[in-house]
Amino acid sequence: MKEFYRRRAVVFDVDGTLVDLKVDKNAYNRVVSEMINYAINLEMPIHVIPEKASISSLWRSILSWCWLHRRDSILTIMKSLNAIILKAEQKWATNVKPIDKTIALLKKLIERESSILGIFTIGSHKATALKLRRVGLNHSIFKAIVSRELVLFRIKPDPYHLAVTLRMMNIKPEEAIVVGDSKADMFSAESLGCEYIDVSSLIQR
Repeated sequence: MKEFYRRRAVVFDVDGTLVDLKVDKNAYNRVVSEMINYAINLEMPIHVIPEKASISSLWRSILSWCWLHRRDSILTIMKSLNAIILKAEQKWATNVKPIDKTIALLKKLIERESSILGIFTIGSHKATALKLRRVGLNHSIFKAIVSRELVLFRIKPDPYHLAVTLRMMNIKPEEAIVVGDSKADMFSAESLGCEYIDVSSLIQR
């Protein structure tokens, strides 16, 4: 815990960090297919669609292309994409389990009252709020919750996602610790000069 007392703020990832998320593979693949069909209907060139498509890579590539070619409609397109994902995402969110060591750390930071807390996640705002409720956390304890909608195509590993989170928290990178579970989390933190702690190191303590 001592390392957390050296910084003013802690930014958490959600899936794999605060909660254990079980995703139905068939439902996930259906979402991917629906997103690809949506991209084709937008007349997005096939070669722009990621070869090994995931929900996050499609979100990034579709909105990146729309930023260049359909900018006037990008918010409408983003809402449509979000709706496609949200149907499955909210169902998955109802079945999350807390990652006990990280939740315990978070509760200690809340008790301490001097740490500014934030979240950056590629999940939607609605699904993130639901996940937090499922593990007994009130979203109001976080000064900033930056979901994918707020950064459009610039989701992590683009450091912009974390930069927006820190800006909303009024925190400089050197004042923050980022807790995550992925290369995207680590790259974001290190790119901006934040200290990074992998959730696996917390679980092992």
